[in-house]
Amino acid sequence: MRVLYLTGDLTGEALRLAGPDEQGGYVGAVSDFDGLYGVRRRLAERAREIADAQRAQAVAVIPWPQTTRSVSAAAGDAPLRFTTLAERLALLERLALFDVVVVAPVSSGIAGASREAQATDATDLPGALWRRLQALDVAALLGAADDPLASALARSAGLGAGAAVELLAPQDEREATPAAHLQRLIAAGEIAEVTRRLSHPYILTGEVIAGDARGRQLGFPTANMRPDPQKPLPAHGIYAVRVALPGEPQPIHPAVTSVGVRPTFGEALQPLIETYLFDTAMDLYGLTLRIAFVAELREERRFTSVEALIEQMALDTQQARALLGRDDG
Repeated sequence: MRVLYLTGDLTGEALRLAGPDEQGGYVGAVSDFDGLYGVRRRLAERAREIADAQRAQAVAVIPWPQTTRSVSAAAGDAPLRFTTLAERLALLERLALFDVVVVAPVSSGIAGASREAQATDATDLPGALWRRLQALDVAALLGAADDPLASALARSAGLGAGAAVELLAPQDEREATPAAHLQRLIAAGEIAEVTRRLSHPYILTGEVIAGDARGRQLGFPTANMRPDPQKPLPAHGIYAVRVALPGEPQPIHPAVTSVGVRPTFGEALQPLIETYLFDTAMDLYGLTLRIAFVAELREERRFTSVEALIEQMALDTQQARALLGRDDG
């Protein structure tokens, strides 16, 4: 899968160079691909189906830098997203349905607007992209009928390129999941349901930063992570997870992650993300980890003594090992 970042100096022909010369034509799926929930996965499958029938390339078009879906946060109206751009590309790579992913520039003013305002201004969003598409052999453009921006982009691009436009509607309750409901499930720690709705585990990505070595002192050395501030955090608690180290295509290392404020030692000002990788002694400082949440083990709670906490941490580790050993990921 090739990734093309559109900038002002690219021409329409640059997109042609993204694939083999013997393949002519493109089938585009316009979506934020913020996870593979809703109709996003079916968009990819339908694009692949049409592309194979037309002997064309399947192309994902992702408006960026801002997610096209805004979800109200508890602290205000900040836009949240379920996946970073790197996580989206990793998910699409693993899905293996697209030949090319086009990351199209979107102005911050438009990206931060309401979905209705975005849809109104869609024809002007990445105008250069549509001009480039006009020069190409675009067989079809797909969008989600319940996403005003994606559907408006598909319509406007389709008109400019002379392509057939197909809008996919949700087929069942899972595909009709609103983004706000998915956020509430994450905030409640409903990991199994979040995985079912997303069609993949919820992931947090972040750099490992220096902590106070509290976990090491307790016999459970942890990696303290700084997550993307625009991603919702799971409920405070202890989770069985899998971790991907830099360069690894997917999370495979079993671990336990704590999300919370460590009430036993006095509550932290900000939630902490602390991960204990089993049987790993390597130095993780400065590395970027991807954590895939598999199951919630328990809620965060205050312990009456350090000894009681250590005993519980040993039980958490034992439970996670057993659970992750059964789970095939």
